[in-house]
Amino acid sequence: MTQDLIKVKNSLSNLPEEMLEFLRELECTRKGFVSWIKTIIKDKTEILAFVELASISAGEKDIDIDKLQLFRDAMTASAPIVFDLRTTSGFEQFSEALSFISEATVKDKNLPKKLKDSCDMREWIKMVHDSHGSVECSSISQARDIISRGMFIISAPQNFKAALEDCISVLLLKDTTEGVFQTHQKSKYSLAELTELQNKLLLITTKAEQGRKEANRFLEILEKVQMIGKLYLQLLSVGNVLFTDWKADIYCNPQHRIKVYAEFGIAGILVQSTRPVLEELNELCKAMEHCLVEWKKYLETQRDTYYHLNLFTAQQLFYLCSQLAKAHSSAIEPQILNMLSVIKHDIKEEDIRKALDGALMTPLDSVNTLTGDKESVTWHDYVIRFPQLIKSLAESGYSASVAKAALQSCLPYSNITEQKLMDFALDRSDDKEEVENLSKLYDEQQEAFLENSRKFKKNRKVNQATFSTLTEDELATSFESLPSICDKVTLLWDAYCKKYTGLVSDKYISLDVFGETLKQLATLETTCIKRSLPVALEARKPSLIMCKEEEMLLYMLSVYGHTKTAPLPTYDEVLVSTRNTEEEEVELIVRRALSSDSQNQKIYCLLGADKLAYKVSRQLQYHFFHLLQSSIVLDYRLIIFCSAKAQNSYVFTAFHTYKVTIPCYSKTDIQAYLSTHLKVPHGTAPVAQAFKEPYQQNVKFIYSNQAGMGKSLFVNNILQKIGIQLRDLPVVHKTIRLMESEIDFQFLLEELLSVEEFPTETQPTVFHIDVSPVVSSGLYRLLIELCVLRHLQSPTGSIWKCKSSHLYLIEYLAKGKCFSRTRKQEVSSETEEMFLDLFPAVKCVSPMRVLELLNKPSSGCFEMKQEQFDLEKLRSEAFQRSYQYLRRYKNKEDLDHFLFTPKMTEGTEKEWLEILLEFCCCHNPSWTELSNFVHFLNFQLSKCEKSVFCSPAVGDDFQGFKTFVVKFMITMSKDFAMPSLDTSDESVPSAENDDEENSIMDQYRLRRKWEQESHPYIVFHADNDSMKFLGFHISKSLNAIDPYSQAILERNVIKGKLYWILKTQCVPFNKKFEDLPRTMQLEALCRVFGVSYTQDPDESYQLTLGNTMKMLAIHLWFQCGIPVIIMGETGCGKTKLVQFMCSLQRAGKNIQNMVVVCVHGGTTSKTIHKKVRQAIELARYNEERHNVDTVLFFDEANISEAIFAIKEVLCDRSVNGEKILTDRLKVVAACNPYRRHSKETIQKLEKPSLGYRVQSEDTLEKLGYIPLRQLVYRVKPLPPSLLPLVWDFGELNEKTQSLYIREIVKSTMKNKINIENLDIFTSAISASQNFLRKKKYECRIASLWDIERCIIIVLWFYKFRDLLFPMIDKKYKKEKETILNDEQRALVLSLGACYYVFLENRKDYLEEVAKCFSVPASLLQQEIEFCQEVFLDNISVPQTTACNDALRENIFMIVLCMDLRVPLFLVGKPGSSKSLSKTIAVDAMQGRLSKRQLFKRCKEIQLVSFQCSPHSKPEGIVSSFRQCAQFQRGKNLDEFASVVVLDEVPSRRLTRYATEDTAPSS
Repeated sequence: MTQDLIKVKNSLSNLPEEMLEFLRELECTRKGFVSWIKTIIKDKTEILAFVELASISAGEKDIDIDKLQLFRDAMTASAPIVFDLRTTSGFEQFSEALSFISEATVKDKNLPKKLKDSCDMREWIKMVHDSHGSVECSSISQARDIISRGMFIISAPQNFKAALEDCISVLLLKDTTEGVFQTHQKSKYSLAELTELQNKLLLITTKAEQGRKEANRFLEILEKVQMIGKLYLQLLSVGNVLFTDWKADIYCNPQHRIKVYAEFGIAGILVQSTRPVLEELNELCKAMEHCLVEWKKYLETQRDTYYHLNLFTAQQLFYLCSQLAKAHSSAIEPQILNMLSVIKHDIKEEDIRKALDGALMTPLDSVNTLTGDKESVTWHDYVIRFPQLIKSLAESGYSASVAKAALQSCLPYSNITEQKLMDFALDRSDDKEEVENLSKLYDEQQEAFLENSRKFKKNRKVNQATFSTLTEDELATSFESLPSICDKVTLLWDAYCKKYTGLVSDKYISLDVFGETLKQLATLETTCIKRSLPVALEARKPSLIMCKEEEMLLYMLSVYGHTKTAPLPTYDEVLVSTRNTEEEEVELIVRRALSSDSQNQKIYCLLGADKLAYKVSRQLQYHFFHLLQSSIVLDYRLIIFCSAKAQNSYVFTAFHTYKVTIPCYSKTDIQAYLSTHLKVPHGTAPVAQAFKEPYQQNVKFIYSNQAGMGKSLFVNNILQKIGIQLRDLPVVHKTIRLMESEIDFQFLLEELLSVEEFPTETQPTVFHIDVSPVVSSGLYRLLIELCVLRHLQSPTGSIWKCKSSHLYLIEYLAKGKCFSRTRKQEVSSETEEMFLDLFPAVKCVSPMRVLELLNKPSSGCFEMKQEQFDLEKLRSEAFQRSYQYLRRYKNKEDLDHFLFTPKMTEGTEKEWLEILLEFCCCHNPSWTELSNFVHFLNFQLSKCEKSVFCSPAVGDDFQGFKTFVVKFMITMSKDFAMPSLDTSDESVPSAENDDEENSIMDQYRLRRKWEQESHPYIVFHADNDSMKFLGFHISKSLNAIDPYSQAILERNVIKGKLYWILKTQCVPFNKKFEDLPRTMQLEALCRVFGVSYTQDPDESYQLTLGNTMKMLAIHLWFQCGIPVIIMGETGCGKTKLVQFMCSLQRAGKNIQNMVVVCVHGGTTSKTIHKKVRQAIELARYNEERHNVDTVLFFDEANISEAIFAIKEVLCDRSVNGEKILTDRLKVVAACNPYRRHSKETIQKLEKPSLGYRVQSEDTLEKLGYIPLRQLVYRVKPLPPSLLPLVWDFGELNEKTQSLYIREIVKSTMKNKINIENLDIFTSAISASQNFLRKKKYECRIASLWDIERCIIIVLWFYKFRDLLFPMIDKKYKKEKETILNDEQRALVLSLGACYYVFLENRKDYLEEVAKCFSVPASLLQQEIEFCQEVFLDNISVPQTTACNDALRENIFMIVLCMDLRVPLFLVGKPGSSKSLSKTIAVDAMQGRLSKRQLFKRCKEIQLVSFQCSPHSKPEGIVSSFRQCAQFQRGKNLDEFASVVVLDEVPSRRLTRYATEDTAPSS
């Protein structure tokens, strides 16, 4: 036995059990599985590529991801034996392979089981291999999967108007051993996914006949299913009852016995088919088309017969018919009463039941309802004459039974007189038996006669097959004899039609019964509308009126106002046309105009008909001229209003021969007309009595030309006034905020209907509708329907009817003021002005305007007090305390002995405003700005009054100290109230050029920056006694000076005697905050916050004077109730500062007191509402358990249109109209600044290679006229209410930045790198940051994130120094002198990755940074480029690939970022080596399986790819990151990284999702 053999024996005898188990499993599977695997995976490097491609088809299916993960782990562990060993390999190679397997089994005990499971999944792996690698294979594989085990489902969701996407889906089924199909986990396709697959298959050409055949079959089935889905939606839209609760299941597998299940839920009938699926789908289409055509004919016939059916859409008709079927058995919903109130204005439940009973008594057309001859009994006798005779006899004292018996004794002759009945009663009424028999016989004969004569048969006992004339057995027998599903559905339809006419059941009443009910209901109406046309208009022909768009409302009201006694136009008379108006709406108003309404004489009009879509316009023309031929109404009145600019519209072309010109009433006349009709009668609307005569209308616009003028305050005051006036009478108040660009009428109706009442109720209700400036679509329709027609309708058919007991307060900001929109406006400024002029309105004006009115009492001061601003606010404690101190301060009166007395006022309203406006720093401030100044000053003054040092108790020693403090209180209040944004130019330009674009940006220009201003503060501690002096020093000349610039802030700020007394008392006037020990700095903050200092939340956070004062400012804003909106560049420390402040306020408690909401382009108002409600619950918990405030932080708030929902939380302290009831929730919004790229940068960004498919001038998303994509940040306009509240967060100055960098380096590199290099590190990173900040033309922005990222990469290079630096040294031609040590070289390479590669002007940058190292710039450049070359040298590059600079840099950055999980965006033209670099880098990074030693120490990388397109949605990206997280589950993250690759990212919206989701997965 040789030594080699003994060595082998010793090596193999000590193998761990886990390893032996793995090797046994490998041996068992080797013969079949391993040899087969080697045929599809040629090399171990292909394992990751196989998994990456397979993951694309796996999607988010947990089971498939798990399969891929265990297969990947098993193959990676066995790779050294399966792929590396050859027949010529020796024991050393075998031993190395065993060593790798040993380590793998130690880390993962489940490897043997994973290998066994992989073997069991051989067929699945083969299927994945066959399908991946090409779109063609994977698409055909999906199609094959669907047609083999897919089930198409067609059904409509309830409660909303469904689209085709909501109705069609595919469920993949699993074939069990029993042959029964069962659902498979998450195996479902939506219609969008099916359509995408369809598009791929249509582009595929393949030679595989089988694959092509299966693909064609899938395409054919999908096309037919879509046809059925469209027909189904059409049947629903026209109200077809049979298909109301319909569902179809379509099985694609030819082996499945039943191919189609069609369930008619309302009839309780299931129709099945076993014939080939394509044949049956064709037959089902034919049957549904037949049902659709027949139902439309039936519906048209009923509408022609019954005029009142034209008041409702088909969807509303179905709803009403189904609800009225329950009228006698249950209460009638308020919505039903509101709908039917168009027929009877004061409708009640009894009216409906009476009308329904009357309809059921309707005789057949053949029945004679007139008085008959004396020889026979008629309908008139039983229904009218006999009941009158019975009533007459009852009045004589006889019972109804006697009267009926007397009538029966005279029958069958009808010549019955009252005397004959009286004779019978006198002679035979005592014979009870005879009376009972005759009375019973009369009832039976009457019922039988009427039953045979009635038009509608009442049947309350209907079985489940409600709509079938056949029994279930007969139906089953009939179905068996019919092979085609078309014949079965047609049979069911015919049976349904026979039963449907005159149907009355517990489920439904037919349209003819409902039409007759409406006719009966109309006879109960006591009022009617009789309108006359102006002289210029004629009946019996349509009239086309062309006018300016802003004058259209004037012309329409001139027509309806011609008849003085008639009410405002009703909603059935006017159709407000928009681009979303549907064909049915146009048809109905034409039908109403051309049908006979015997009670009323109305005028029907289409307002803005030129806005109708082309298809709808054609239907308008068709329906009018088609219905005109059969119309019997000779004096119809139909008016069509079009804009004078719409000469090319289809409506104008179709009706131009009917064009007329009419006189228009003056604006004053229309105002009087509206005021009269909107004014509520005295006593009917107590809520309107909050206004003085003659302003008691129940609709009012509360508007202003500028934000912050007190509109919401006015509404609140009105509500309080109403509550006082009505005392015990409850008042309902509902606030509805419209905060989206397009008004959602479904949402609006749901909010209104949440307080729905019966039409006859007079519950005092106030609706506050806040129309945000962002609203751009639907506003015109809303205002017309709400203010004129007094009626609103949702897309689903629900209606809202305004009542005289309602008060509608519409809060509105006039357009073109302080707001640049991103979308085209539906309502022009001229139209808006017309609305505000015509309708009752309250204009809220500025304090300066109020002061002007106070100076001119004759100009209507009384009116102003009542309707423009509530001056009672000036009497409040905050305003009075501020005024009284400011007046005394101005007059240089002694403040030491002054103390404000609550409820004690001084001076006049005029004097109050004059003083407050004088000291407020803003020119022509809004009430919000003035109020913020006053409330902040009041808060500080109240603190001052409580302090013992400012009280008379300190005696004469501190004389003048209170005046000194108040002086700084005033200075602080000015500083806090001064807006950071320059909002002086409040107009929006009307044309598009460079000057106007600049003026738009000027609205968001910062006129004052934090770091450029001095901020002298005196801040009181929470104990209200002591205080802290910050931001100023007192010079020897007794001037307040800036501690850094030495600039004089205020001269003679303190008297000499007082100064020396305070100095003697050791008052720390001139101590620099930065010089204090950190513990004292933290204690100073904690004393203001009112918490005890326990520990430092973050030692790396720099407590500079600026940061400290910013935290104190936020804290003071919180205490004063002033919204906090901070604006600053990304990465400037906004979030970090608030987090540190919240951590400090926790005082060491392990609780959550901060909620961060990362806003992005896809964030909606609903998302904001959800997050705020969660924060409210947390705030209540923290208040009750820990007595701690909770901060809700909105990061990048202005990147989404949901900024208006955030504005509601900040300014209105409400969520979707509901008040936030806790004061312990504090809200901060952080915004990105409004900056436009330079012209040079814009030209680069607009290059076609960067993926923009729309020209900049054609894009819809703009800030005014500026495309959002040309802004540095893709920000939305801030709500005007927030503009005065924006506070510039500032940016770090060089000194503070250096301090930050120094602390970050110290804390991050502690015990990792020699700290002797601290100065070089600090100076080099500072120089890099300063370079970015100064080079404005570069797209990069200096951020604190860059600093942290730079340090992380330094550590990475330092860790690899033993391998990397020697390789770099070999690149130098001459022997390199040791100029830079290892730490400095790591820093140079890190700067190259974090700054150098992103810059265009690299030379200048290197020269700037080289000064910090005292080396030539060329040396730094060589070091960076040689390092990149080393990476390239250690990677296998295909021979045909050119190793150019782009490839070198791309690979360098990809390797670095993947290993460190740092997000990376590669931007370049097609063909610039982006995808190639990724492929090459991933091939090299295989962990311990890597070929080169350099990459063996890097992480093993698994890619998850996502191909972006213009149609990609954020959900797809989120799905990729979830999949990525699944791959990392259970892995050692120091050795493994799963990386998401987003290819061809098309939009910043998707980019935002990508960058947000990078942390957990890549």
